[in-house]
Amino acid sequence: MVNNEDSKQRKNGAGALRIPWGGLLKIAISLGLIVVLVAWVDWRSALHAMSKASTRELLIAFACIVPTVILSAWRWSLCARASSIRMPLMFYVKATYAALFVGQFLPAGIGVDAARLGYFMHGRARLSHALQSLLLDRLAGVTSIVFVMAVGLPFVWADLPPLLRTIGVCLVLATLAGMVFTL
Repeated sequence: MVNNEDSKQRKNGAGALRIPWGGLLKIAISLGLIVVLVAWVDWRSALHAMSKASTRELLIAFACIVPTVILSAWRWSLCARASSIRMPLMFYVKATYAALFVGQFLPAGIGVDAARLGYFMHGRARLSHALQSLLLDRLAGVTSIVFVMAVGLPFVWADLPPLLRTIGVCLVLATLAGMVFTL
């Protein structure tokens, strides 16, 4: 039996034309989802709404998105650094934009976190550290939202129904208690 490189390549299938079925499947699913989304859109209403939109206000809205994404990426980088992950800020900015895109198609924050986790795994971060940084970032985000709510609550207090007042106060107190007990 001859054991040369050619026989090894034929035996292992190397050199043969390999079809990337996984990649083709991903493309087919993506195209299928895009077709479904395009079919579901009421284009007449969408075009009518877009024709009424103020260009100035749209530009302002887009201008607000950029710093928001950069600040979100920076917050995530701080959480990652606390979890012993060191990556450049551009890594987090790219990953945040990609995650926001994915989040448009998948339910709630699951898609966003899955995409960010995927970026970490591609960057060779340890899974435990990556999950810890995502959890820290989520907690920082929720705490920020509750803080903004606490600051704004007095301004809308008179207009809130009793149930929302109770929920608001409970969220603020729970967040404060969590901060006190973790210090």
